[in-house]
This record gives sequence, C-alpha cells and structure tokens, in this order.
Amino acid sequence: MMSIVNSIFTPLPILQVIWNGLEGFAWLTPISSHVFINTSFLASAIIPMIWFYIYGLWFYYIDYSTSEEWKYSHKVQNSIRITSEQYYDAFLISVRNWLLLGLPYLYFICKLNESWIFTSSNQTPQLPQIPSVFVILRDLIAYIVIEEVMFYFSHRLLHWGSFYASIHKFHHKFTAPCAIAAIYAHPIEHMLSNVIPVAMGPLLMSSHPITSMIWGLLALFNTMTVHSGYDLSAYIVFPAPYFHDWHHEKFNENFGAIQFLDYLLQTNKNYLNTIKKGEMFVPRKQQKKEKKSE
Repeated sequence: MMSIVNSIFTPLPILQVIWNGLEGFAWLTPISSHVFINTSFLASAIIPMIWFYIYGLWFYYIDYSTSEEWKYSHKVQNSIRITSEQYYDAFLISVRNWLLLGLPYLYFICKLNESWIFTSSNQTPQLPQIPSVFVILRDLIAYIVIEEVMFYFSHRLLHWGSFYASIHKFHHKFTAPCAIAAIYAHPIEHMLSNVIPVAMGPLLMSSHPITSMIWGLLALFNTMTVHSGYDLSAYIVFPAPYFHDWHHEKFNENFGAIQFLDYLLQTNKNYLNTIKKGEMFVPRKQQKKEKKSE
C-alpha cells in the first residue's frame, strides 16, 4: 500500500525517458535555455500536432472505409455523410491554423518559460524535474477548470450578434462535423476559443512541458472525438459526442467543454429535455430496437 502511495509522489520513469528522447531532437546540444525551449516546443506543440493528424486519419478511415451498417450503428446524425470536398477544406484550414497560429503562439509560450532554466541572480542552468503523478493530476484538474471557464464564455461571446456572423459562423458550416473540423475556425476564434483556453492552464500553473504534452494529447483526443460525429462511448475510453454534436445541430445550447457551466447557467435545457423524453437519437439503441422488431 505504501509503495502505491509513494509512487504517486514520485516521477514516472517513462516520462523521463520520453523527455530525454525529445531532447535528442533538440538542435542545440549544450545545456541552455534554447535546448529547453526547443524540447518544450516539441513536447507541447509538435507532438500534439502529429497526434491531431494521426487521429484525424483514423476517423477519415472510419468515414470512408467502414460499412454503412457500422456507420448506422455509431453515427449520431445518421443521414449525413462528410464529402471529400468538406474533408479537403477542413484539412487546409487545420494546416493554416496549426502553422500560422497555433505553433507560433505555443513557441511564444515556451519562450515565456525561459525563467525555469536560469535563476534571476545568475546564469546557472536550472532544469526542472519531471513531475510526479500527483503534480500531473493536480495540474490536469486545474487545466480542465481553466479551459471550461475560458472556452464557455468565449464561445458564448462568439454566438452573440455580429461576432457570430463574422467569426463563428465559419465553424458552424459543419452542422454535422468530422474530427479534423474540431479546429475548422476563423483565425480569431481559433486563438480565442481553441488555443488560448488550452494553453493558459499550463502557463498559469507553470507546468513541466511533459504535463503540457499530456494535456495537449488529451484535449485533442476529446475535442476530435466529440466532433467526429460517432458514438464510440461503448468502448469506454471515448467520450460520447451527443453534447457537442447537439450544439452543432441546434447552435444555441451546450457552449462548454465539460457541461459544468451549461448546467450551472442552464444553457442546456432543451438538450436535457430531449434526453429526458427519450427523443435523443442513440445509434446503438436504435439498432437494438429495430432488431427486436424484426
């Protein structure tokens, strides 16, 4: 029992191995702020970007290679299929948002953490230690709260008047989205609602880049899954897409990332009533009903 408790408060060896591996890709070998910045950038920006396209490719495979029967048992807005033109458009916008907005901003955030390397009194290298499991979990909880607040209120702002017409309407071109359309957004929206709410937690918590990397991977996994249009929640690790898919279909409810503020501020009434009445289309349940009636 004590060994389990102790392990929570000690760094995971695998994380040190990952960090050392990333350092091997840093293009400056001496221990300096530049090495740390480059390694931080790889961990908190490049690795999540690579994950975005790998995970997006998997959903592309699902959209174009699985049978209609499988789609019927998993797709939330069952009658809608994403066209190749929509996919290509979403891909181009994602490249723009990563290369021109996300990556430069995240590199700037890494530069802000230069103070981790050198003390204020001298230029002695002070490399941060790999965090313990406890610190990682603590920081992740803080990130979730920070993102929920920032995303909810920025998202509601973008649904107001001219902000919607000139900025956010672009994202809602997808009334039934696909995974890579998670960052199909106007540049202002992408920074205001996507990048900054996710990046602010690690900055405020002064987290180790390894924690930022874990958070980036988890945040992308969540937003891409709920934008995918597929209910894979039967496989346990996948979040159900209904909450955010409802927002894309109806526009005027479900503004948050984890539903907390929507419950608190009652911006999910119609969504909850639809569930309560049993009118929410759940592909697995619908398929079971049809098989029973045969």
